[in-house]
Amino acid sequence: MQALRFCCATALLLMVSAPVWAVVTTLSTNGDTYLQGSNQNRGTDTFLRIRSNGDVRSLVQFDQSAIAAAAAGGVVASAQLELFIEFNNDSWGDGREVDVHRVITEWTELGATPNCPIDTNTGNSNPDCAVQWNNGDFDATPSATLVQTNGVTGAVQFDVTADVVAFLNGTDNYGWLVKKRNEGQGGVVEYTSREGTANQEAKLILDVAPPTETPTDTPTETPTSTPTNTPTNTFTATATFTPNTVCGPEPIVGCRQSIDDNKSLLLIKDREGVLKDQVKFRWVKGEATDKTVFGDPVGSTTYTLCIYDEIAGSPSLALEAIVPPGGTCNNRDCWKETKKGFRYKDVTTTNDGIKTISMKSGTNGKSKIVLKGQSLNLDLPPLPLAQDQKVIVQLKNDFDGGQCFEARFSGPPKRNQSDLFKDKNDPPITFVPTDTPTLPATPTFTATSTFTPTATAVGSVATATPTDTPQPTATSTPTPTGPTPTPTATPEGGAVCGNNVLEPGEFVIDGVGGQVGDPNGLECAAESQVLACTADALNQSTYDVILESPPATFPDTVQVAIGYRSDLVSFPGSGPLPPPVALQRITLPPPLPSAFGASDFDYALRILIGRSTALEPLLFSVTFDGCLGEPSPILGDLACIVEGCAGGGVPIDGCTCSLEAP
Repeated sequence: MQALRFCCATALLLMVSAPVWAVVTTLSTNGDTYLQGSNQNRGTDTFLRIRSNGDVRSLVQFDQSAIAAAAAGGVVASAQLELFIEFNNDSWGDGREVDVHRVITEWTELGATPNCPIDTNTGNSNPDCAVQWNNGDFDATPSATLVQTNGVTGAVQFDVTADVVAFLNGTDNYGWLVKKRNEGQGGVVEYTSREGTANQEAKLILDVAPPTETPTDTPTETPTSTPTNTPTNTFTATATFTPNTVCGPEPIVGCRQSIDDNKSLLLIKDREGVLKDQVKFRWVKGEATDKTVFGDPVGSTTYTLCIYDEIAGSPSLALEAIVPPGGTCNNRDCWKETKKGFRYKDVTTTNDGIKTISMKSGTNGKSKIVLKGQSLNLDLPPLPLAQDQKVIVQLKNDFDGGQCFEARFSGPPKRNQSDLFKDKNDPPITFVPTDTPTLPATPTFTATSTFTPTATAVGSVATATPTDTPQPTATSTPTPTGPTPTPTATPEGGAVCGNNVLEPGEFVIDGVGGQVGDPNGLECAAESQVLACTADALNQSTYDVILESPPATFPDTVQVAIGYRSDLVSFPGSGPLPPPVALQRITLPPPLPSAFGASDFDYALRILIGRSTALEPLLFSVTFDGCLGEPSPILGDLACIVEGCAGGGVPIDGCTCSLEAP
């Protein structure tokens, strides 16, 4: 095979007959331990171990209801069990197999021992269980295998798709056991447990595709001769949303985040005394935020603080505090505009206990918001919080359809007790949650292109129903003649049909009847040939993709296709690219886009980028492999085509893109 992955976003995403991007959800383990010793439980250790001495094995499990919720209404395309190697003793010889097996007996994190799946008294060195097991009961056939080698640490993944599909179809879910295939051979690794370093615990990464929909094509005209005009597709996107003046039952998607972890803070105090109840939310090192994003709280913009506490991965609203615009506080204006933002102060804490808010705009890493609440007007949640696995804080407003600012806090917290919760934020999230994002508007536009994004929404996603007119017929029929064909036609834009590079002025028909390439060009079937290539990952080139738009236009959504000569250039993947592949080879400038998708056709790479603000000229950087025996990919082997370009939901004609060496 030719070697080739929020409230805030208004980017327009369209779906037609091309493959639909899956939603990727990451679940953290809700129980883990390892089996070592005569009758000892290791459920509170900060690591999980496998080694030969005593056949030491590890156990991990994930909440079935969370898996079912993530997969609801969709099809599990992939499920990866991810473990983080924090220690490797480098005694693995030339490499040895590590297997993952489906566990077939119920066990608990604090009850599992080498003798018992659930020992009722792990402190007496006796097997206190009705039915014992011999170092774990598991399916003898491995679910997945990898070869562990010396020097390898960090995240590793096992493909457990078949097991997860079985769980969803009724097979009991007792998690997985991890062991060396030959436990008599050397080799020790320790994985991070959920009691260890934050965000390194075992994870289950689910790639869930929506059910396949068959679009209905309705011809808008009946041509009496071969059409010479460019077909026009009308795309209509509609959605509903929760008003941003209140908190919804679940967090919204697309909020700006802190670009660094351990910088933002959530503090909740529930103590005796009128003035001792407190909440403090510090959002610092924030993504680039223009002052206009704050709206006008002096006159018309409402702010709402929403705190969600997860239980088994399911969020519930724990605190809501609404601060209306304008108003008089202690004979002064409650809100005051500053040079870079706004300030709010109410010593009487009339509005749901909120005392002060300070908002400062800035470039990436420089924006900042600090909110403080105090008094009995605060409707605090009962402490301690569950934080299973996260507490999510969002400060949102109702400006321009809704803007929001978010931090997520995963355990273990700094403090979580009956009168105090305190924690620092996680790293910024990369992928979408499992709920269905919504658009704050109903944009409708007509685009003179076959604009078919294949995307994971990192922001608002709309469904679309295309209405296609018949495709034009090229004025000549390209005749491919092999790896070095003779050009047979010259489409508009200076492209050469038959040189095995899809260029501006050309389009091809993909495997499901959609177009790839220039929507205003001529068809050149020869450019869709996939020629022989063995990828050489040590022979790479990286190029910047630069967008140019007509004067006085400000595109916020663009889809580009990068054609490449497939006997000289390769990309690691085919079809919709899973997140690790896309993000390892495609570098996005900060902040995170509101929408991002990637697909590969083995002769062209398609990328969709959407942001809640205007796009910068540098869209992204991409790294290609050269084919074995060929030089590193050069610009002459590549071409960039804009397939669709829009700003504020309105199509923009005349956008172009180019490739440059960084």
